[in-house]
Amino acid sequence: MKLNETQQETDRLMAKEGEKENRFEFLVFSSAENIKNHEENVRHSNDIANIIREKVIELIEKIKQEEKKLIHNIQEFNNTERRLIKEKNVRLQDLTKIQTFCSISQEKLRR
Repeated sequence: MKLNETQQETDRLMAKEGEKENRFEFLVFSSAENIKNHEENVRHSNDIANIIREKVIELIEKIKQEEKKLIHNIQEFNNTERRLIKEKNVRLQDLTKIQTFCSISQEKLRR
């Protein structure tokens, strides 16, 4: 009877060890799977970060190009405005000369 009990106890202990071993294998497999998934997620995150970086660089380049166009347009506008102001001043001088001439002429006609 003692031998039978010992055998049963041994079987039970071996079954427990087997369960522990199975749980350990499951945990190792689970951990390996988690590591694999994590590495895959890191790769995806890096890919997304690279795509975002490239898009930001493209946008910055487009903004710089637009800025150059705007600066050029402002310079053209300023040049045109200066030219128009000069033309206006010349016309005002001409009008002043004409007014002076008319005043002098009227004075002479009144005499």
